[in-house]
Amino acid sequence: MNWMFWLGLALAALAIATAFWLWRRGLAARARASRLGALLDALDGLEAAIKRYRLHMQVIQAEPATGAPSKALAALDSSAPMQEALRGVLAHRLWIRDHAASATDNALAEALAATGERRVWLDARLAELDRALATVNAAKNANSDQASPCA
Repeated sequence: MNWMFWLGLALAALAIATAFWLWRRGLAARARASRLGALLDALDGLEAAIKRYRLHMQVIQAEPATGAPSKALAALDSSAPMQEALRGVLAHRLWIRDHAASATDNALAEALAATGERRVWLDARLAELDRALATVNAAKNANSDQASPCA
């Protein structure tokens, strides 16, 4: 009778330990899925910002010289950094495809941090471009106001 008590107690402890292990494993899996989702969302945002940058550059370049700050535009005009950023997005997406299942938490965190740093850099370029676009639009509006006759 005494041995049955101890066997039952050992089996109960084993069941509790197994349940705890499965619960912790589930938490880790959900956290990992959350990090992967955050990384994919960050990459989507970065790609959208690159497309916005390109669209704004096309608008500015399509306008005739309207007094836009030429030095600022010349610095922004370089498409090489945007190509590099887009290649980085593609490289991260390929890395996720190939290594997401085996990537460590640190590797996922590093990829997310790198994407965040690139987004901060790109947001600064977009802010400069937005100011240049505002200058172009203001000059265009001023030119249209001068061209229209006053009643």
